[in-house]
Amino acid sequence: MKIFEFDLDGTILHGNSISDELITTLRKLNERHFLSFATSRSFRGVRSVVPEPLLQESLQILCNGAIAIFLGKILFEAAISFSEVEDIQSFLESRKINYYLELGKSYFAPDYVSHPFLEQLKKEAPDEMVSEGLVPEKHTVYKIAVLDRQNNELLHYLEKKYSSTLHYYQHADKTVDIINCNASKWAALSHVAHSLFQNDWQVISFGNDSNDYEILGKATLGVIMNPELENQNRPDLVIIQDIHTLNLLLNQLI
Repeated sequence: MKIFEFDLDGTILHGNSISDELITTLRKLNERHFLSFATSRSFRGVRSVVPEPLLQESLQILCNGAIAIFLGKILFEAAISFSEVEDIQSFLESRKINYYLELGKSYFAPDYVSHPFLEQLKKEAPDEMVSEGLVPEKHTVYKIAVLDRQNNELLHYLEKKYSSTLHYYQHADKTVDIINCNASKWAALSHVAHSLFQNDWQVISFGNDSNDYEILGKATLGVIMNPELENQNRPDLVIIQDIHTLNLLLNQLI
């Protein structure tokens, strides 16, 4: 089985929408191959930008690989331990750092957090915000999303205390995502692919950010969009610069 895996933001998603031209191509791919959308977003974030027919039939790898859903069922998950969550919350809240916790079907943010992204999230999913305190038996934390951009102190803290148990990604906009060390886009995709197709599968991967580098490198074909200067010397990756070129390449691969 040929699996086409797509990152969303900065790869196939620009301006919070996927072009009509690319949607047409994705539908053609979906008729012949297996599609996966792998993103730092939650399911609500994917649902807001991916057309429903594609969403229903594709594998969704969410929160940078902390959870994978196919046909409405969770096929992979790797949560952050509650003790780690509480410790990192204490670090963030003592410094009034803007953050929220992704809980899968809901989210939590402390009262002091004021950020355009969170305000938009409240408008899009007002019923999904958890207002009471978190309870280990009730809530599963898949991702800690740090919305501030000055995070050197946090990164040093994570490196010193959690380098062996947590992954953390600093995106191009300098925001930080924190997930379980057993979670990644590749970990989730390979787990689900083995369960669905045994050993008869290969991956064609499309991404643009640090959370995509592992899966781009392990895929049969890795395609990187809008690469930063440091990634120019990657002979193992196909480098493209725009959606039109991406669409042409996909049509060649169908």
